[in-house]
Amino acid sequence: MNLFFVVEGQTEAKVYRAWLAHLVPHLKEVEDPHEVTENNYYLIYAGGQSAIKKLIADSIAEINQVGRYNYLIICLDAEESLVKSKKSEVYKHLVDCSTKGISLQNAKFKLIIQNRCLETWFLGNRDMYPPNPYHSTLVDYLNNHYNASINDPEKMPKHPNFTTHADFHKNYFWLLVKEKKKHQRKGDLGPAVEPTYLNALQARIKATPTHLKTFQIFLKFCQEI
Repeated sequence: MNLFFVVEGQTEAKVYRAWLAHLVPHLKEVEDPHEVTENNYYLIYAGGQSAIKKLIADSIAEINQVGRYNYLIICLDAEESLVKSKKSEVYKHLVDCSTKGISLQNAKFKLIIQNRCLETWFLGNRDMYPPNPYHSTLVDYLNNHYNASINDPEKMPKHPNFTTHADFHKNYFWLLVKEKKKHQRKGDLGPAVEPTYLNALQARIKATPTHLKTFQIFLKFCQEI
């Protein structure tokens, strides 16, 4: 099994590498897409959604040239779109590529959408929520806006102080990190790349299977491979 991952940015690249090492330990990363042999993966980040479309086409061409990949996996944020709208956008682009003679020959395609963003998934860790938060903004989020430890983070509405859902969800997550005094661990990712964090997210969906539906798609894919 060989996998070709395209993610949005450096943060996503670090998180997916850490989580794949925990969830699919038999897969080993290669630095060059032509180095894959068996049970390898190659991961590249686009530097934002605006660059992903071109990178999808380039990745398809490279996968076809190498001929040893089983999957092309695209991971991106839903952002302000509905998940179904983001899916339609990506699959329309694949059709456009196909009309230009760019389509996967022997590999399958897998789309993983982070609804709304990667930090939305991070908010699923119930261990991150303090019983008595000291930061007034976090108290406001939990008590007056949306308690994501109880309710599904993927359904959390945008706070009026933020322009986008993603900006709000990122701020929410980092307030939790600061409360736990872990903001200097693992660089700019807090504790999210640690196996214990991933275990807590898995515990969340086991306890409440209706939560974090797009995260469950990623977990199911890792189980399948």
